[in-house]
Amino acid sequence: LSQIEDVEAASKNALRGGAGDDAAAEAKALAEALQRIGSEEVDTLGKAGDRKEDEQAEEEEEEGECAAAVPGTTCYKDIEYGMGDGIHKNAAWYPGLNKFSTFEDFQRVIHHKNIPGHTCPKPCACRTAELGEECYEKVTWVLREGIPAHPDWYKGLNAKSRFQEVQARLMEDGKTTCKIPCTAPKWTSPSLFCFSVFRSEGYEVDLVKAQVDQGAGIFSCDEFVVLSDKELPITKQVRTLKIPPSEAVGVSKDGTAANTMIFMKAWGVLWQDARWQAHDWVIKADPDAVVLVDRLRSHLTPHTGKNVYMKNCQKYFGPGWPMMFGSLEALSTQALDTYYKGADRCRSDLEWQAWGEDLFMGRCLDMLGASSEFDGTLIGDNVCKGANCGDGVSAVYHPFKSAETWFQCYRQATEQLSP
Repeated sequence: LSQIEDVEAASKNALRGGAGDDAAAEAKALAEALQRIGSEEVDTLGKAGDRKEDEQAEEEEEEGECAAAVPGTTCYKDIEYGMGDGIHKNAAWYPGLNKFSTFEDFQRVIHHKNIPGHTCPKPCACRTAELGEECYEKVTWVLREGIPAHPDWYKGLNAKSRFQEVQARLMEDGKTTCKIPCTAPKWTSPSLFCFSVFRSEGYEVDLVKAQVDQGAGIFSCDEFVVLSDKELPITKQVRTLKIPPSEAVGVSKDGTAANTMIFMKAWGVLWQDARWQAHDWVIKADPDAVVLVDRLRSHLTPHTGKNVYMKNCQKYFGPGWPMMFGSLEALSTQALDTYYKGADRCRSDLEWQAWGEDLFMGRCLDMLGASSEFDGTLIGDNVCKGANCGDGVSAVYHPFKSAETWFQCYRQATEQLSP
């Protein structure tokens, strides 16, 4: 505000100094500066006001009466609609929200709208722990190590318990910083935990951000995580998990990246996170793979519940074919558990140093006794037998390395989906 006062004074002095062209020009420039600074100040004050309103809303929820939405009620159904089709088809109905907003966020918006016949009680304050917080580390430890080692400490919980269930239990114990978690989002069956690995420099960062903005690709899975060589804030709600450093990647025997060690460490980070355990399938997809989650579920449903991984490419006939190409790696939770229990054996017994990570994972699972299923229409991959985004069948198309070509393929593919 002091800047505005300074510019106002300077503008008046310029006008008093004379009516010549120079004075007029100076006065005009100063007026434009005044307008610009004023806009910036208004914007800054507006953002501060938004933050204050958010804080006040949280305080009101903590102080005033609140109630959870009851399953089966109109309120509950309206929230579920908003979190599903509503936010995509009528985003203006839910100001400030997106695909990653919580159940209580949608309840709050509906509560404030107060539309007759479609009302909701004020939601109670909640907070699901986020990456980097002490509570988050506590919850993942319980899922990863606490429950298997001390089941009597966590009666009613098991390795497939949802993150929010464990957080609620820790909050009740009163020995952690955990708060009441927000309502766990509804999952579709079979449930998918998806992840991508990308470099912190290069085209992949912008490609991932574009997918996050639209809630497309792996960001339509029930849960997801992104991994990189650095901790990056992709958006306010999406941050990367860091993969420990590895030696430089060479070239594999088939001409692709010899990146097995990098992905050994990536799978290790996923094990530490522990959320994958609650799902039916774990999906690793390349950032430049166009993933259609609904189609993917259809392909995987017949094999759900088995100790199985999916082979997806029959590029040649002969020993070693078909195989699982790395643009999409689909492992049942049982198969991934098999890998974790036998990963040390794979590292010591297999000659993997010149392999790509997809070949290593397939050979490792074979050696450890997991079964495999071949689905030749699971992917359309130009590295395999070609990608036709309009085929109406494949769940994944690869590779599309820019946001423009990625979404061009995505739009072409989704037009083929049944309404």
